[in-house]
Amino acid sequence: MKLRKTVGVMITVSMIAGLAGCGSSGSNGAKDQSQAEGGGLQDTQAGGEFTGEPVEASYPLTSEKKQLTVYAKNSNSSVLSSYQEIQAFEKAAETLGVELVWTHPVAGSETDQYNLMIASQELPDIIFWDFSSTSTKLTGLIDNGSAIDMDSLIRQYAPNYLKALETEEEIMRQALTDEGKFAAMYKLEPTPARLVTAGPLMRKDLLEQYGLEVPVTIEDWYKNLKTFKENGMQAPLTVSNSEPRTSLYFTMSAFQTYYSFYIDPDTGKIAYGPITENYREWLREMKRWYGEGLIDPEYTATDRKTLASNMTGGKSGATMGLLSATIGNLTSTARTQNPDYELVGCPWPVKAEGDTPYVINYEAAVRVGGMGAVVTSSCQEPVLAVQVLDYFYSEEGQDLLNWGIEGVTYEKDGSNNKKFTDGIMKEASGKTPSEAIAPYTIPALGFTKMMDYDAWAAINLSLPEQFEANKVWAEGSTGMMLPNLELTSEKNDEYNKIMNEIKTYVDENQIKFITGALDVDSDFEKYVDQIKKMKIETAAAYMQEAYDAYKNR
Repeated sequence: MKLRKTVGVMITVSMIAGLAGCGSSGSNGAKDQSQAEGGGLQDTQAGGEFTGEPVEASYPLTSEKKQLTVYAKNSNSSVLSSYQEIQAFEKAAETLGVELVWTHPVAGSETDQYNLMIASQELPDIIFWDFSSTSTKLTGLIDNGSAIDMDSLIRQYAPNYLKALETEEEIMRQALTDEGKFAAMYKLEPTPARLVTAGPLMRKDLLEQYGLEVPVTIEDWYKNLKTFKENGMQAPLTVSNSEPRTSLYFTMSAFQTYYSFYIDPDTGKIAYGPITENYREWLREMKRWYGEGLIDPEYTATDRKTLASNMTGGKSGATMGLLSATIGNLTSTARTQNPDYELVGCPWPVKAEGDTPYVINYEAAVRVGGMGAVVTSSCQEPVLAVQVLDYFYSEEGQDLLNWGIEGVTYEKDGSNNKKFTDGIMKEASGKTPSEAIAPYTIPALGFTKMMDYDAWAAINLSLPEQFEANKVWAEGSTGMMLPNLELTSEKNDEYNKIMNEIKTYVDENQIKFITGALDVDSDFEKYVDQIKKMKIETAAAYMQEAYDAYKNR
């Protein structure tokens, strides 16, 4: 592996002068600081070389109050109209001398509004987004001039970010581009368990009632569901097929396959699951379950509301779900009628005891890159923008965005351990902890920071079975899951075109195989041949190339 050094990169005088010289006021924080120290950016503009050695900021960053505009989703829209109302950002502005002014797309139309913003080139100073979910990816934003090349600025003016990246090799690797550059300032995930927030579930109270064990193998699952069916349950396994994390896909762990591209455990190479023999074997098993009435016959149209009704009303006893939205919500609802109701997180199923259980969750390996901030080409003071973002990776900034305001939302004990106050946790006002914390900070949400597992868990996991499920699911291997990979803009366009058509075809035929409209034994080869005609091998080659480049960062 060839991880690049985080310091010492040389760039031209004209590049740094161009970036730093776009400030309208001529007085950004980094320039003020370098003038006070008698070097840095001032020397660079005078003709010296830019060394890339990190510069420690002094606060406030500027002697005059300034603002930077930020475009981001409002993930707290049910509680707050804007992040402008969050006290942690107000507190940060007092320290920085810079206020963040937030713009949010309307909930439900985020993707369309984001695309319109990029197309119009009416850009804010900073965009915080999941660029991996966009058609252009981050490389496209840089290529089309919407985002600036942040590499040199991060190396010089983001020492807190660099220090955070150096905590783990895999985090550093994922923060770099294939060229060894820093393209954004990301939300970082130091605790892998925080990424495994979905997994298989069963009714523990029913397992005890029928004398069953928590299932480990795929055959255990079959037998338990069969018992549920024999005791009058209409649809033992209910899932919502609209989203991978709440679908039948958790059972793929036993067959070491996936519904898209993954890392083949046997070869270490990229494979496309839906054309493998392992996937065919998975289809056979799902067809058996469906044919015996173990899967809700309406699973392809089941939404969250119907799933909740099935699981709390006695129609179903197993599902694939989320820690909060499934375990938390269903348990609180069901216990109003049945105080013994309890869900248990089950291990990812294996074919035989002793086999490796694999996490089937597309986010599980994304330690860096799920969400990130870029400085746009419209920003008048990019150095200042980078320094502001870097503050939130400092110890003080981390505490603000994960815990809030000391003495108000959290307290420290003698060992410096943090704990949310009773005012946040006790729900005395009738609010849940997530509602109570919302006006103060964002422990469960991303921004330019390291996510703190303890803060996140305290707000999101109120039941012991949630903590236990998270622990059990996180014991699975993430070895099949891919990190975010970047293709060139040209290849990305072709890849998207190929895969959009293939995904539609695969989804349609998957349902036909499971329901029996197509025969797994006689029709599978013809199905695979069609996918090959649709250029799956070209898409796979692009993914393999991207994965090889990733491993060589």
